[in-house]
Amino acid sequence: MPKSIALALLSVASVGFADVVAPKTFSGLFTPVAYDERRSLSIDRSNFTYAASGINSGVLQLETSLVEYLQDDKIPGVDGQLKQFAFGTATLRMGILDNFEMKTTVGSYVSARFKDGAGNVTKDNGLGDTLFEARYTFVGNGGEAVGVAFMPYVKLPTNTLQLYNDEVEGGAQLPITWTIDEHFAWCFAPGFDLNYNGQIDSDYDANPFFATAFWATAIPETLFLFNEWYVKKDTGRGKDDLLSYVGVGGVWIVTRDFGIDFGVNFGLSESAPDLYCRTGITYRF
Repeated sequence: MPKSIALALLSVASVGFADVVAPKTFSGLFTPVAYDERRSLSIDRSNFTYAASGINSGVLQLETSLVEYLQDDKIPGVDGQLKQFAFGTATLRMGILDNFEMKTTVGSYVSARFKDGAGNVTKDNGLGDTLFEARYTFVGNGGEAVGVAFMPYVKLPTNTLQLYNDEVEGGAQLPITWTIDEHFAWCFAPGFDLNYNGQIDSDYDANPFFATAFWATAIPETLFLFNEWYVKKDTGRGKDDLLSYVGVGGVWIVTRDFGIDFGVNFGLSESAPDLYCRTGITYRF
């Protein structure tokens, strides 16, 4: 399974569109913003294209996965099929400053089933990795039409699964958001993953990627839909592969502090899983 998808099971991208049109606010280190001055709920789930906007200082936000399903019917270099369910990924976002936040993601419980070409079945169950991320927003939290942020991350190999590796990995991306009008927004997030390549030289490879998504307002302040495209150079199996897929989904803002996300991705390249579906919930404290 491509490592970017394993990371994707831990963390996915931001809503951002509802966020960039809110009033501008300021606060110091861990200083809470008045409740009625908080920016609109922004959710780092459902798609892979992060936005520049973040949460307010002093805010805690819990984003959890209810269920995720991944299926890959043709894995490059392996004659077999992979089916995988994941439950309960939990991400805690902490607003440090009004333009800086920290995120901790605890890997979900994963149940995987691999069937090789001869019909032999191998099962793998356990917990995923732990992810530490940060977002520094240069511009975009105060209602600007264009937003820019920097997001580094580090993955710690806390998993108990044979499918995942036991190496520390990391990376970074530069999310850019453009609010076109009150109905549409565009997100572009180039970056790189620093992946361990143990099949050739036991070294790390910097695999560049980019993700782009268009967001549309289906119901103002309530329902936002997206479509996206993701492309990455993937050397996770010891050779240069191109991982590419398209996705659709959205976010339903149920209340000011509660939202539901959903998304489906379809693989375009041989390296990408054929199908990846997920849904989750978010609550802001």
